[in-house]
Amino acid sequence: MFLRYLPAERGWVRWLADSAYWCYLASLPPVVVFQYVVVDWEVPAAVKFLVASAGTLVTVLVSYRLFVRYTWVGRLLNGSRTRPGGRYAAEDFAVLAPAEAS
Repeated sequence: MFLRYLPAERGWVRWLADSAYWCYLASLPPVVVFQYVVVDWEVPAAVKFLVASAGTLVTVLVSYRLFVRYTWVGRLLNGSRTRPGGRYAAEDFAVLAPAEAS
């Protein structure tokens, strides 16, 4: 089904797929920290859940980009990756910003 309806490779999907195992491994400390931060908030539990989940997601994705993707840890988790362009190429942050319409 995916090959039929989504045949083209998408860079941001590949980036998220490569980051998934790191996110799984690194998510417990941010989850604990964000839960501690929101525990006393006088808001509905759903809001606390969304804040803790979004904070954890942003934390682990940024840590993957800055500390894992092109390091020995990234090679261990996903194999060798070639950095496109310079040290911080625009393509590296494509997942963080919506793509412009072509």
